[in-house]
Amino acid sequence: MSKELITAIEQVSREKGIDPGYLIEAIEDAVLTASRRLARPKERLSVRLDRQEGTIHLLVRKRVVESVQNPDVEISIEAARQWKPDVQVGEEVEVPYPGELLSRLKAVQIAKRVILHKVREAERQKIARIYKDQVGRIVTGTVKAVWKGDVTLDLPDTEALLPKEFQLPRDRFERGQYVRALLVKVYEHEEPQLVVSRVHPDFIYRLMEMEIEEIFKGLVEVVRIVREPGERAKVAVYSKSPHIDPVGACVGVKGTRIQAIMNELHGERIDVIQWSDNICEFAANALKPAKVLEVHVLDEEERVLEAVVADEQLSIAIGKNGQNVKLASRLVGWRIEVIRASEKEGQFGVTPSVEEFYRILRTYHQVDEGLIQRMIERGYDRLMPLIQAGIAELMEVPGMTPETARTIKEALRAFTRGRYKTQPTEPTTAASS
Repeated sequence: MSKELITAIEQVSREKGIDPGYLIEAIEDAVLTASRRLARPKERLSVRLDRQEGTIHLLVRKRVVESVQNPDVEISIEAARQWKPDVQVGEEVEVPYPGELLSRLKAVQIAKRVILHKVREAERQKIARIYKDQVGRIVTGTVKAVWKGDVTLDLPDTEALLPKEFQLPRDRFERGQYVRALLVKVYEHEEPQLVVSRVHPDFIYRLMEMEIEEIFKGLVEVVRIVREPGERAKVAVYSKSPHIDPVGACVGVKGTRIQAIMNELHGERIDVIQWSDNICEFAANALKPAKVLEVHVLDEEERVLEAVVADEQLSIAIGKNGQNVKLASRLVGWRIEVIRASEKEGQFGVTPSVEEFYRILRTYHQVDEGLIQRMIERGYDRLMPLIQAGIAELMEVPGMTPETARTIKEALRAFTRGRYKTQPTEPTTAASS
């Protein structure tokens, strides 16, 4: 049996890549712990495993004396010299523990249990090393078992758990079925070691990375993803190249690219949104498929926006059970309040927020009234067209100069962020002359 123990240690070391010295130390520690439970309190024990023969020795350390008063901690000089001939009185010596304590402990069985435990521990550490750098990436496995809604997946070298709460509402699994999911957790000392998810926002990102070449190459960047898993998601994207339409690249010809991803998600609808650093423009985009007339800041400190839509677009903007506006608000990071255009009607068909902005242009930036009227005639009677217009487009308004166009865009940026806190007054005759 002793030789078998050494053979087992060598085999495990070879196959599992575990240092044999580490296994031997673990066996010695386990046997020592068990021995102390049966030994007397004052006895100082140690364990040695013979690396050649495989035998386990239980030793006790005692002080050498002329006359033994306490046999738990003392040994006579005569008895001590049987094991160490040159030992002297007052020194300490390790001698074999008397009796059959090791037999009672079944030390070899302890050693086998330790080896099995260390093998499992080494395998867990190996799995953790392999997969810790794959957290946030997609793994593919086959369904091994389904128990109370939880799914166990077979991966090439381990198993992963797909908990019920991490599954899509329309997910249905059968044994042997191939499943893709996002690796979200790796444990070293817990079972199961790997946990995967199909509801995490990054699952959509990784699917898009696999399906859309421009994202994989870094030409189009995914800024943010929000989801109601199984129902709807909104993905904000922008292009690093002026020659690439990020929304078109993600949707694909006739929607083929985004449809492939939606199929993986059992029909979860994905709105691909053009990201903008202008919060009002971004909010208008985020409310798609609704057509937004204008957006402006209601409260910058509380991060509240107001979006105006045509009356017939209100239900689309809000969505079923408020889903569309809720997802848009989460995507933008501001609360969006949607109202009908009929609630914001102003004079001459111009909405009050635009009226206020034009008052600011007249009062603070001395923009000519005639130019403002020509802007309105050109379709700039709402904020959204102004927000979306570039300098070149504003220059198409008769009488517009590059300097005035830049002033209007800068003022608009400040206005949509609520920087003009006071209601401006109309300029006096002297100021306008």
